[in-house]
Amino acid sequence: MWKYLIITIFLSIASLCQASYDMNARCKKAYASVLRLEMRQAQELLDQEKINNPNNLIPIYIEGYIDFLNTLTLNTKNPIQKQLKRFQDRIELLEDGDNKSPYHLYCLGESRLFMGLLKIKNNQLIQAAFDLNKAYRFFERNADKYPNFIPNKLPLSVMHTVIGSVPENYKWGVELLNFKGSVEQGIAGIEAMYAKSISNQDYEYLHELSLVLLSILEINYHSEHLNKEKIITAFENVKNIHTNPTLVYTYANFLIRTSENDMAIELIEKYSPKNSQTHIPNIDYLYGQALLRKNDPKSGAVFSDFVKNYPGKNYIKSGLRYLAWSYLLNGDTLTYRETIKKCLTLGDDFIDQDKVARSEAESKSIPNVAFIKVGLFFDGGYYKKALTSLKSINVNTLSEDKKIEYLYRHGGIYDKMGKDSHAIHYYKMTIEKGKDSKLYFAANASLKLGAIYEKKGDLRNAKKYYRMVRSMKNTQYKNSIAHKAKISLQRIESKP
Repeated sequence: MWKYLIITIFLSIASLCQASYDMNARCKKAYASVLRLEMRQAQELLDQEKINNPNNLIPIYIEGYIDFLNTLTLNTKNPIQKQLKRFQDRIELLEDGDNKSPYHLYCLGESRLFMGLLKIKNNQLIQAAFDLNKAYRFFERNADKYPNFIPNKLPLSVMHTVIGSVPENYKWGVELLNFKGSVEQGIAGIEAMYAKSISNQDYEYLHELSLVLLSILEINYHSEHLNKEKIITAFENVKNIHTNPTLVYTYANFLIRTSENDMAIELIEKYSPKNSQTHIPNIDYLYGQALLRKNDPKSGAVFSDFVKNYPGKNYIKSGLRYLAWSYLLNGDTLTYRETIKKCLTLGDDFIDQDKVARSEAESKSIPNVAFIKVGLFFDGGYYKKALTSLKSINVNTLSEDKKIEYLYRHGGIYDKMGKDSHAIHYYKMTIEKGKDSKLYFAANASLKLGAIYEKKGDLRNAKKYYRMVRSMKNTQYKNSIAHKAKISLQRIESKP
């Protein structure tokens, strides 16, 4: 009898000492603080939780979230290997946690997801695939074990979206790993999570993250059929948005990507973060971009400061290109040449914007200022100004590439002005003249035509032009345009 009593007492003590998961009010507040980049406040809350509840593993998980945002989102120069080592140490602690808690696989999955994304940033693609595979398995297993565990739906939905958007030439990898998911499935999951964060106070701490993810996925995967007003209303309803660096950056990016340029400028100029918050330097990049689209002379100073102070390597070439344009628009071709030349040596060319900047520097030719103005006015949503600038160009003096752009710009402007017949005419001419060009105009014209026909309900022609994107010879923005065409095709083919 005594033997069994001792064993029972021992097991009871062991269970009390086992690491657990308690997403309590303090941890939820710390989590929300991380997304607002109030890292010091978040860490203080986590430190207090460790003192009061030393067996709680949630602070370990949230500290990984802090490292992830500091390294990936803020583009810090801290050696990623050190961050990865800390993630591995945290994962080993999480593995000893209570495996009967729905937070167990969730925290392991998120930690693996963060590691995988950091490895992609560090160009460790094979190792990243290993971590992302593990993350996916954790989330799927958790969904099977705890189908009503709401937080798990957020990262799993993101992974479903990414899986569904993998380019055709990498589809074999998805099939090999037996990944399942689609863009529509993923976005629907994020939308459901966003709605739940409004209706259920238990998940209010996930509200801002849900909105950030929803806006990013919508603009990247539904850009041709975007409910812009819905996202704008959601951001405008957030209290104290101007003090939140993450929301200001995400919302400004959304506004700029949807040609709401004046709204973006107003938002950033009202941005007033607390001293305790970490600043996102990409907000300065967006501000410079918005000012340049309006031909505001302040854009040059903004991009000059951005290039000097930016801690990362992406966007440097693009920032230099925009800075060079600010000189060119003021007639200073000498400083334009000096500035654009720096694109050959400074920064990386991993993202499309930087590749285009490097290509312009390598060409050693001065761009057509009139076309720069047309493009900037168009991107800013100033369509009448763009059309006036376009009509001032003498087409007979243009090179073949510029003649293609001339047609494409007409199509784009008329498209945005709702003049579909004019847009279709110019888009088709763009494709005919530019289908063998390395420039992006014909490929994007094909994408835009698909969107027009889909909006009209002509799905046969919509599919035709979405598929045509694959056959284009463009190297500019190739991946992003092909990616959008693929998503659009999936959307049409999923319709009953």
